[in-house]
Amino acid sequence: MDDTRKSLRLTDAERLDWLRLIRSQNVGPRTFHELVRHCGSAGAALEAL
Repeated sequence: MDDTRKSLRLTDAERLDWLRLIRSQNVGPRTFHELVRHCGSAGAALEAL
């Protein structure tokens, strides 16, 4: 079986931003991915909230 998913490498700061964003009130998996795509990063999405 060929795994075509891209490996994502995050710094510790980026990982913390991802965790903070996904644990934010009213942010589920779909909203999380939409925010990251729209804002460019989890950190930028947190600033926008």
